[in-house]
Amino acid sequence: MTLDAKTEAVRLACHAYLRRAIPPGAPVKHLADILGQSRQTAARLLAGEAPTSAQLAALAAHFGREFVAVVFEPVVGAMTEAATASTLLRVERLLLSLKAAGEAELPPAEAGAPAPQRSISRRLPLAEISRYPALMPTFERIRERAGRLELSEALALARADSSGGTGVNRQSPGDVLRFVYRGRATRLHPPAEAIRDRPVRSMADAAYAELIAACFEESRQAAEPVLARVTGPVHRSDGVTIYSNVVSLRSVDRARDGTLIYSSTFVRG
Repeated sequence: MTLDAKTEAVRLACHAYLRRAIPPGAPVKHLADILGQSRQTAARLLAGEAPTSAQLAALAAHFGREFVAVVFEPVVGAMTEAATASTLLRVERLLLSLKAAGEAELPPAEAGAPAPQRSISRRLPLAEISRYPALMPTFERIRERAGRLELSEALALARADSSGGTGVNRQSPGDVLRFVYRGRATRLHPPAEAIRDRPVRSMADAAYAELIAACFEESRQAAEPVLARVTGPVHRSDGVTIYSNVVSLRSVDRARDGTLIYSSTFVRG
């Protein structure tokens, strides 16, 4: 089967599956919530647009093995009953070969390597920020404030982010890094889970909590904002696993009382 044929087979199978599986009441909103993307994007996917690899990963994480079996059966062949890990690996390899819309991709796996168990952050040259125009307003604001920001200002900026992709954490003098605000588009926590003032390291996915702490430290020590790509699974407290593929712009500012304000704005990769 050629690459184009694989892409078309997955597109058709995904479109048919979504038409059957998405509840008829407010289907666009329901799909947007699953994807963590805009309703316009969800509407295009429901209309039959080819899914990106990040969208396929989000749908597989939400619907589970049935989605994988139905959508990828024409391409990767029969699934075995004990195929949870091996199927995910085969799907990841397949996604790398598909012509996904945009630049979405999953990190490549070495031959015979297990499916990734944790997310990773790969720093990008800051000069590449021009490839992500949605991050440019945030970048300009970071340069204007020159490392000084109050928590109230950070919260106002995060809430004003129309994409919902800005989160804020803080570390007060003598304290640990704590969550303050999650953007509306963030799917790292169950929707109803209260996170304000919780230590970052209290989140269910300990490996991802360590990644957040490491990214904070990297940003704290950097002389300029940090641009990075984050990819991989995040295991939530409600048992849902999501698969990130985002590019984030991070910065650490200092408030008058010495509190470090850690802000991160992401766009889909």
